[in-house]
Amino acid sequence: MHDDSGSIIQVAVNGVPYDAFGDADFDPVPSTIKTEGVATSGRVMMKRTYQVQEVKSVDLACNGQERQNLQAIAEGTTDVTLSYTTMAGDSWKASGRISFESWKNQDQKGTLVMIPRTKWVFFGGA
Repeated sequence: MHDDSGSIIQVAVNGVPYDAFGDADFDPVPSTIKTEGVATSGRVMMKRTYQVQEVKSVDLACNGQERQNLQAIAEGTTDVTLSYTTMAGDSWKASGRISFESWKNQDQKGTLVMIPRTKWVFFGGA
């Protein structure tokens, strides 16, 4: 185990690799359970609810053809394989869908949300 951190170095959607921007700072939901304290007139009750382990703010470099591919996947109704690898060498994978949130023409930057069907599985690390 090491303490390296940094950029996302690889993203794949449906087995197709995409380049992540060097300053990409993904926003993953780390747990399938969310715990909140709920105030009462006495003790604090613990409210535990399920949540989706989405990975938000997935900024990818994508040209026109890649944009069309991602759009088709986002509009589809079939789960695809999703994966990403961090600079530290940690890799995560899931089966699920994407939401294609935005695309910026000048940067050719597409922003996705990766939505796993169940949860992300850790499948390798440095």
